[in-house]
Amino acid sequence: MNKETCNQLSAYLKAIRLEKGMKQSDLAERTGLSACQISRLEASLSDLTVSSIIRIAKELDLSLENILTELGITSTFAKATNEVSFQNFGSFLREYRKSKKVTQQVLSGKIQASYKTLIRFEQSQTHRLSFTEIVSIDKALCADGELIAAAWREGERHLTRKE
Repeated sequence: MNKETCNQLSAYLKAIRLEKGMKQSDLAERTGLSACQISRLEASLSDLTVSSIIRIAKELDLSLENILTELGITSTFAKATNEVSFQNFGSFLREYRKSKKVTQQVLSGKIQASYKTLIRFEQSQTHRLSFTEIVSIDKALCADGELIAAAWREGERHLTRKE
């Protein structure tokens, strides 16, 4: 987990929640997450999946653009991700990483993640990368928010299928 990104995201989401007059328990109930998960996120003690961040953002009336701006990511992501066709985010990440000529070993070192975790994720054997890990990958590959947007869209599709 990238601590700086996690701290920024935590503080931002908490400030917006308080601005809207919501308790952690209110947000938990509306998102289907536990109050403990919300508390740990706001205290920067844990990280959540993209799907969980999407649920929270939806309840707080935040867009991906709001979150990226708060994290200091100037994004031009809308351009390509709408046009890109990919089976899932793992395969999109693999192709994007290869286009930048970055090996899995180099990327895992840059984001301080396990090499095996990255391999499993790219092969779609796991969906356990957290939101801040995806932000770290985006920054490491100089993707200007494009990877975050792709993960966000995949998360939205996943949530839509569940509903």
